Amino acid sequence: MLPQKFIITLLICYLAGSQNLVSQLCKGIPKFMIQKSFDPTRSAMSSQEKRIRGVILIEYVDPKDPNSKRTKSFQDPSWTICGYAGSITTGRNGNVYVLPKANVNMLYNQPQNQNTIYVVDSESGKMTQWLSIPMARIPDNQNANGLLSAYYDCDNDNLIVCSIAGSNQKTEIGKVYTINTTTKNINTILENRDVLSVVTARIGNQKKLFYGLCRKSEIWSIDLDNNNIPIGKPNLEINISDLGPRGDDKARKIRIDQNGFLQIHGVPFFYNLTAPVNRQESIYTYQYNALNKKWILREII
Repeated sequence: MLPQKFIITLLICYLAGSQNLVSQLCKGIPKFMIQKSFDPTRSAMSSQEKRIRGVILIEYVDPKDPNSKRTKSFQDPSWTICGYAGSITTGRNGNVYVLPKANVNMLYNQPQNQNTIYVVDSESGKMTQWLSIPMARIPDNQNANGLLSAYYDCDNDNLIVCSIAGSNQKTEIGKVYTINTTTKNINTILENRDVLSVVTARIGNQKKLFYGLCRKSEIWSIDLDNNNIPIGKPNLEINISDLGPRGDDKARKIRIDQNGFLQIHGVPFFYNLTAPVNRQESIYTYQYNALNKKWILREII
């Protein structure tokens, strides 16, 4: 048995090496929520409701539990123009950016619109097309997807999005873009890489883009400067292969929780429109240890 003093010393070293990620907190409150008498502390825009196209505003009993009882809901007629919706992110001024989502029935999600970003204006509450990113090839039955994930970067009020439009099982031509929300100027962060999810955070003084791959159960990172220009080469951070109930999850969403831990929402991912009958998702929570530069898996739920 190890001496108690030695065990305490090991624990102190472990805690000293643990380093939480610094996330960004600039999400604004959409003014239309207040106008519709929704409590912003318990309300959220959702694209995950069954049999509902577009996005819907929901007020929850417990805002931390999206499955909790709904107090009320609202959907403006314009919120369906994007067809079925996927990733949602809110900007500093309360504008809500919405990405379309390829659906088994493509009637409401035309392939040529899969790289179009929509916005719900904070003031008017109306949804309009905000920006369309050019595509090398129009999505088809081998890959109906375009834009997959969006994240609002508070450092410079940029929208970071990833698209796999034109890729297929054999060809990888996906890109990650950073878009100035004022000028709508588009710059490329990564290319020829199919990415499913993105988030930015800081470890120490270094800003990083963390991104989950479509083809592997891996989360990578690349350092960014203050203008979101990549510095150096990509680095493999976490591999969730063989973990969880399925063992081959891909990172649908990556976020930083209130404790500064990295949360990975893992799901099955297919390039075609095959979809599981029941929603399958696991959340993998990691903490960074700066002492040995390794990620520590804290839990899987």
